[in-house]
Amino acid sequence: MNDYSCYNAVFVDGLKAFLDYTTPHAFDNAVTNGLIIRRRLQKDDFEKRCIQRWAISELMNLIVNNPQDPVEDTTYKFALELLSFAAVSTNASMRKVFHIAADFIDKEVIGLFRTKEGMYP
Repeated sequence: MNDYSCYNAVFVDGLKAFLDYTTPHAFDNAVTNGLIIRRRLQKDDFEKRCIQRWAISELMNLIVNNPQDPVEDTTYKFALELLSFAAVSTNASMRKVFHIAADFIDKEVIGLFRTKEGMYP
């Protein structure tokens, strides 16, 4: 069995950088930019950003807790899990949360692993 922990750690560091970059505290040093961003941020956009950050945090935990699995496999499994939760949710708001998270993981994170033709290497 392979141990992908070194590669996984590098990927998790990248995910942490994403969280650091998207945290509201990142705007503290640029007061003008922060005010512009806060003024233009709609409720739906804020909700979407929060869900995306939650999905990244969950993905980081899964990667760290499964060092024997490649990042790509863990990410695909997580995306499928989110899609299945969206499909079985009886509450419309929960379905929306899982759908936003699954869509983000699919398009933004899994997109990192896809070739130009959209195939998994």
